[in-house]
Amino acid sequence: MEIFDLAILLLGAKIGGAIFNKLNQPSLVGELLAGIVLGSSILGIVKPSSIVDATSQLGLMFLVLLTSLSIDWKKIENKVESLSIIELIMASLIFIATYLIGSIFNWNFYTKVVIALALVQSSLAIASRTLTNLGKLNSSEGETIIGLQIVDDIAAILNISILASFLKNSTIGAEPILKLLFIIIGFFVVVRGTVSKAVSWLIDALQKYGLEEVFLGVTLLFAFLLATFTEKLGMASFLGVFLAGIALSKTNQSGILLQKVKEIGEAFFIPIFFASIGLGINILSVYQQVYFVIPFIILIIAIKWISSSIPFMLFGYSSNESLKMGSGMISISEVALIILSMGLSAKVLDELMYSIMVVSFIVVNILSPMIMNLIFKTSELSCKRRKFYRKIFKMI
Repeated sequence: MEIFDLAILLLGAKIGGAIFNKLNQPSLVGELLAGIVLGSSILGIVKPSSIVDATSQLGLMFLVLLTSLSIDWKKIENKVESLSIIELIMASLIFIATYLIGSIFNWNFYTKVVIALALVQSSLAIASRTLTNLGKLNSSEGETIIGLQIVDDIAAILNISILASFLKNSTIGAEPILKLLFIIIGFFVVVRGTVSKAVSWLIDALQKYGLEEVFLGVTLLFAFLLATFTEKLGMASFLGVFLAGIALSKTNQSGILLQKVKEIGEAFFIPIFFASIGLGINILSVYQQVYFVIPFIILIIAIKWISSSIPFMLFGYSSNESLKMGSGMISISEVALIILSMGLSAKVLDELMYSIMVVSFIVVNILSPMIMNLIFKTSELSCKRRKFYRKIFKMI
């Protein structure tokens, strides 16, 4: 019966994802909604089970691996310092805003940390798709947004690792953070020297003898070995998966590996992960809190937009450019769902707050491309008007 539930959940997730793709919206929103509809709050067809949980965990691993394999280091190598400072300022502003709002609603400290970390992350997929539709992907604003999104993705995994330690030890101490930094710095040093070369040599050999079908197995073995290693060191297992993806992204065959992981991940495991999150949503309780949820969603959009625009202004961008690039950071990353799930598992978030946050996530990610479209097009129209008025002024 559990296998049947898994099949129904996968079918629902694929249908939901396909519908939202047709609507030019992220497929993960449709997968989340499929889980909500199939779960106990509406139809009650599928219930959480051990096989769904196990498949969902693999989906999480595939999602993290896909994220790290997709990182285009060339886009940030010349601007990594400025983008990192912008990311830090943006995160700090979101943390301050969340802390103040949490104090008004009497959230405890742990709840504030989890919600703030979830809101910090922005979606690279939504931003890049919207910029492509606008024809602005290769513009200066588009390249800056994508560069910041890449830095944001890297920071997201570090945030998850720190959060895992924080929830485990009930405090943020210097030791886990220093351990995390030593692991990452040490890994990057080794990657540059030997790991990437060794992995690249192995994959070259497999390709030479026509064994490309083994690529996926080698990729997953390497990722899960590093996951086990970081777990043994007391860090989050997906940190190891993320580091494996970084090493593999530096190989000559990174494009092939990315495609292999994407095919199996997006075909099965990742949709199950998002749909399983939807299973835990109590939509009736969210509906009963609708007068809180709607202002809360507006508040999230305002916090993300303002907090993302201010750092650009501090770096000398005009207010017009800053607001445009800030709108590219309004969306919320799928990594936020991992953070919220961790908060629910650790009982830092209750079921109602968890449900409200996930529903807010869905709505914000539906609205963010519309807001981004509106801001970019309004800005262009204003620019054309200013040029027209200048020409008239010169003629006079």
